[in-house]
Formats: sequence, C-alpha cells, structure tokens
Amino acid sequence: MLESKRCIDKKMSKYQDQLKKPLKLGFLSIHGRDECCSQMMKGVFEGAKAYNANIIRFAYNTNESDMRKAPFELTKILELYSKLKLDGLIFLGWLPDTEEQVLQSFSKQTGHFPILSLGKVYKNLPNVYMDGGKYLKELLIHLSKVHGYRNIAFISPLTYDDRIEIYMNTIKELGIFKPDLYIDTDILCASDFETRAEEALNILINVRKQKFDAIVSMYNDEALALVHKLQKRGMSIPKDVAVTSYDDFEAGKFNSPSLTTIYYPYWEIGYTGCKKLIELITTGYTDFSTEVPARVIYRDSCGCTKTFSDYFHYDVSDSNELTGRLDKERVEAFALELKKYYSYLHIDIKPLLNLLLESYKEQATENFFITLKQRLNNVMERLLYPSNFEDLLNIIHSMREFILFWHSSDVNALDWFQNIFYKVHTLVSEKLILLMGQREVISNRLNQELYATGKLLITTFDIPKVFDILSANLPKLDISSCYIFLFNDEDYFYENCTLAFEYSKKTKLDIIQTNFLLEYMDKLIIEKKYILSQLLCIGEDLSGVVLFELGPMDERIYNLLSVYLSSALNGSMLLDNLKMSKKDSELNALQAQINPHFLYNTLEILYWEAAVAEQKNISEMLLNLSRLFRLMLNKGKSFTLISREKELIQCYLNLQKMRFDAKLNFKVELDNNILNYMIPKLTLQPFIENAIVHGLEGKTDGGNVKITGKLIDKKIKFKIIDDGIGMSSETINKIIDNEDKSSIDKPSLLEGYAIKNVVERMKFYFKNEYSLEFYSEIGKGTTVEIVIPAEEFRVVRGEHNFNV
Repeated sequence: MLESKRCIDKKMSKYQDQLKKPLKLGFLSIHGRDECCSQMMKGVFEGAKAYNANIIRFAYNTNESDMRKAPFELTKILELYSKLKLDGLIFLGWLPDTEEQVLQSFSKQTGHFPILSLGKVYKNLPNVYMDGGKYLKELLIHLSKVHGYRNIAFISPLTYDDRIEIYMNTIKELGIFKPDLYIDTDILCASDFETRAEEALNILINVRKQKFDAIVSMYNDEALALVHKLQKRGMSIPKDVAVTSYDDFEAGKFNSPSLTTIYYPYWEIGYTGCKKLIELITTGYTDFSTEVPARVIYRDSCGCTKTFSDYFHYDVSDSNELTGRLDKERVEAFALELKKYYSYLHIDIKPLLNLLLESYKEQATENFFITLKQRLNNVMERLLYPSNFEDLLNIIHSMREFILFWHSSDVNALDWFQNIFYKVHTLVSEKLILLMGQREVISNRLNQELYATGKLLITTFDIPKVFDILSANLPKLDISSCYIFLFNDEDYFYENCTLAFEYSKKTKLDIIQTNFLLEYMDKLIIEKKYILSQLLCIGEDLSGVVLFELGPMDERIYNLLSVYLSSALNGSMLLDNLKMSKKDSELNALQAQINPHFLYNTLEILYWEAAVAEQKNISEMLLNLSRLFRLMLNKGKSFTLISREKELIQCYLNLQKMRFDAKLNFKVELDNNILNYMIPKLTLQPFIENAIVHGLEGKTDGGNVKITGKLIDKKIKFKIIDDGIGMSSETINKIIDNEDKSSIDKPSLLEGYAIKNVVERMKFYFKNEYSLEFYSEIGKGTTVEIVIPAEEFRVVRGEHNFNV
C-alpha cells in the first residue's frame, strides 16, 4: 500500500502560497488505442477539479515501427512544458527505455517543479501504481486450486516486466511448470493482438504439440482474439480451454463467454496521482510510492459463475458483542466498508439503507425510490465505462445480501425485501441499459463524423481550406474550442509559433493580431481549466501545435483528429514548396513522377484503414507518405546519399504493400558499405514502380520485388528483380524511350517518362561511366541492372552535396 514517506526539499514550500489560486499542472500521456488512457485522463481531470488545479495535457505517438519518432516528440513536448513554468508534471510511466532516459534527463534539468509517475515505479520519482504481479499470482492460484488446471499457458507482454517472473515463480510453486507452455514475446513476430494470438496458438498446438487447459494473456484484445480463434478450432471456452485477461474493458465484459480478468484501476490511479502531486506541491511532502488496489474479476471464461462473494468480502455475521439484530452500528460499518471498496462511485449507502429500513417499518416505499432515483442520476453522470456499471449492480446485490441476512428468520420481511430489491435491480438495469445505449449511439456518431472529417482533411492540400473544413466539422465532434499555432521556420522555436486558426465557443474567429503560443497558452489555461494539446508532426517534420478545449472524454478522438490535421498541414506545406520550386527543371521532372492516381489511392486507403480497422496502421501510412515526399524533394538538390534513396524506396514500397497487401512482397538488400556514397535522387524508384505496374499488377496472385546493391571495383551495381509477367524487347524500348509522348499523363506511362528522365540524367552526370541493362523473359520476370561510379561527394550547378 503506502510505502516510505518522502520529505521534499524545503524549496517546495514556496508552492504553499499558491493554495489560493489554481495550480498549473502538466499531464503527459500517449496515443492509446483502447480505453485505458481515456480512463486515466478522466481520473486526472477529476482530481484536478476536486483540488483546484488546471491541466495542460499532451499526448504523443509511440510508434513501434519507427522508434525515432517517440523521443523526438517527447523531447519537444518536454521543452514546451519547461517554457510554460508549470507547478508540476504528471506523466504516464509506461515508456520504452529510450523515452525513459529522456524523461530522467528532463527531471534533472527541471528540478524547480515536482514530477510524478502514473502506473510505473521509478527509483527517483514519486509514483502511483498498481501491483499487477500480486493479482496475477492470485489468478494463477485460483486457476490451479479452484479449477484444477495443470497446464496453464502464458503469453508474455510486449515488453518485459515483473509479471513474467511472477508467472514463472507461481507456477513452479504450484508444481505445474512446463517450459513449453511459456510463450516469449521475442518469438512472436507480430505486435497486433489478433496476429499475436494466432501465432501463439500455432506455436503451442502445431509446433510444440502441447496440450493446455488454460491460457493467460496480459491484454484484453489478445484474450478476446484467443477465445475466438480457439472457438474456430472447435474448442469450447471454458470447457476445453479456460482463457483469462488483463484489464477490464467493455468488449471482454460483454463477450460470450465473459472474460475473467484483472481489473486495472486506471481512473483511480489518475485521480490519486493528481491528488498526490498537488499534495507534494502545496505541502512539500507526499508518499513516495502509493499503491492503488485492484482486484481479480472471475467470470465465465475460467469456469466461474459470477456471485457477489467474488467481488466484495464483508462478513455479515460478524462476531462482535452486538445483539443479533440489524442496528445503526452494523449499518454504518457495512456502509463504510462498501464505500471504501467502491469509493470512486461516490454513492453514500448509509442513508439509503436507513431509508429502506424505515420504509419497511412504515410499509411505504415512495420516499425510498424517489431518493434512490436521485442518487442514481447523480452517479450515472460520473460513470466512466461499463465496468463501473457492473460495480453499481454489485452494490445493489451487496445491500440485498446484507439486508436479507439480518431478516432471514422473518418470512414476511424476506418477501417484502425480496420484492423491493427486485424492483431496485430492474430500475438500475433499465437506467444502465438506457445510458449504455445512449453512449453507444453517441460514440458511433462521433466516430463516423471523425472519419468523414479526416477524409476531407487529408485530401485537401490548401491550408485555408483545411481550416474551413475543420471549423465546419468541429461542432459535429462536440468540440467547442480549437486553436492551431504554426511554426514560422524550420528550427521549431516555440517563441516563433503563432496563432493561425482560432475556433472558440463554436465560432471561427478572424486572426486580427499576432498571438504567440506560450503567451496564449498561459491565457487559455487560466480561462479554460483543461487544455488538450498535440504536436502536429509527421515523423520529425513539425508543423505546429493544436490545442483543444475538453469536450468528449474519449481522448482517441483528439489523437486521431490531430493525426489528420498533421497530414493535411504537412501535405499542404509540401505542395506549396513544390509550387515555389517550379522554375527548377529537376523539380518539374520530380512533380511529373508523382502519380496522382497513386496519391489518391493511398489517401483512400488511409480513410478505409481507419474506418474498418479502427485506426490501425494509420500513423505508419501517414509517416511513409510524408517521408516519401520529403525525400523526393531532397531540398532541391540533385544528388542524395544512397542511405536516403534506400529510405525513399522503402517508404514507397511500404505504401504499395498497404495497397496490394499479400499480392506484393519485397526485399531491399543494399550493402552497408555503399550507404554513404552519392546517387542521383530518384534513380531507383521509377524502375521499382515499373516492376510493380508492368510486372506484378498483371498477375492475379501478385509477386515479389527484390532490390540489391553492391560495391564492385569502385562502382556500385544495383539490381531490381521481379518475378512478374516479363516484357518483350519492344516494350522495354518503349519504356526507355517513352515514344508515346501524347499519352504522358496516362498512369501506365508515367513510369516510362520517369525512366527516360533517369537515363538522361545519368548520361549527363556520368557520361560513359554508367550502364543500364534490362534482362526479361515473358512469364518469368524482369531484372534491371544499373551500374554507376562510387562517389563520396558530388558538386552540381552550384549545389554542394557532400557526404557529411
């Protein structure tokens, strides 16, 4: 529970003076794909409201496919926090090691205000956490002792933590450890839960030939995938295999069978963390480490039938010296225990119990039900997710068992109370069903509006039009205020970040004077209480900062809207740069190579990927698209490093892979010893596009593309190899010469124009020192071989392309 008390330096006492005015706190979170971050965010916000504090919340994207992005975003956010002169910072503690190092460094640099971790214990920072290992051990013992399961498989979490050791030690203590039932995350190729579940089952069943009667997952979505995939294999849950989860989200609760799981107290951790940080700021003291209790919830998927005793342990038949009747002392003791267990629901049981007992004496229930409805209406407004709905029903069941125990000898009383609790249960259930239905309708509407808005934004390449679309659609998303600040240079100085879009109280306002980000944020935080902020960036290309006034409590809405805005603004700025560079003949050639059909197809995929897969892969797609454009521009220079050319073709192939899916497989194998040599930009991409368009699109089952590069006798030899339909010599000549100049705008000939451009540039730069050869056979595929001199630097028309 509460560990060693920490005394903070006396310099913190200066914050005691701020008790009379709201504190200014930062809250640093991540882009969550599920409910957890939204639950924790609401806990932090409610804690701030209760203790008179304002919150500036930032979230950033931890993109596993491009770990360069996370430290960049994190560093820029922490830089902004340091400039805002916060009173304190709360951060979500689940950070990869690289990010943890950045945060620890930040902590040393900004010792003038306190920092607190949510969800993870740090050595040198105050923290609020939940001990997941303790409840995992309880769950494992339950599976073994209560149900008699002897073969318990375990899928390790995505990153190593103490729960793995807890599993190992507990299973060994139970005498049922079998190494082949442990699935290490390192042998699972996928990071998405659907594929991880399939891979884990394949390893257990097909590779290791293991029989297991229970499988434990550390993720709600993964456990659901396990259930569905086992059912498809003809297995019954839990009759053949028990499945358990971690977290208690809506999908697992209402699945068939419902998931046995470990409830993680996100809201409680957020609320407690905010309270503890404010305590630290205003008094100079707080508990260094605070454990928030959780619980195991036993449901159908492990073989349990849910009963009241699974949730709440209060001995109604206490052995004190009170007489065997229900008196005020027992009512008060029970109410206090129940309030302690369900403190976050903010419902006072004692008055309701006393009113119910009084109603029995008078045999009149009207006052009781009036009061109950009032209390329910107040509680309903605070309920966050369906997991809280179930807890409310558990309170009703607890009251019923408590009352019936003390009237068990009175048949008339039993009948009366049974009837009353039946009506209470019906009333509560009806209100919950209505509320859940309303929330589902609202959630579906917001998601549909969000995806429609996103499609409009990412297909618009004009900043004023982007702002018009945004102001027209923000009311549909229930967002009343939004502010966008754009950087005025590529150095990304916050002091030069100015207001470009202002939407306040559901009205778009004209920008009549220059407003800088830092001063405006100070103004807003005083007026608004809560500000949700996002960096607008694709990879390390930073456009600006967006601020939202809190509307819907689902933070995924703000995260995805920010991704759409980042893409729209980034694309608009890139297009502006292209227009400004029209006079450069090389960039005109570059523009000719951007196939508009490819661009529109990619943007369409972005929308449907988000709509169908609920945001899955959208960050990666936007990152590849933006990075592709940036590398194609190459700051107007004619030559680039082979390492950058490699990155360009990987971005291009990643996007084509998302378009063609299983129909396209590719490998890029450029030797490391050639990456620091120079190459004319966009030398390889047109040939790769040709391989896909001419080689693979004509095959119903798709095919493979392989790109290699080697250093041979001071020359660099590239090969683009496909196993497509092949080409005749006549077709090859047409592609190289691009004879049909009247059809240059046709998508099928754009790559021909680009290849001719590559040939002409190589002739110009390398004279007779280059070679280009096509080897193709109908029905078998094509190999393109390009040989250029190995050069470590190149000067062209006043450009300085040095390898530095």
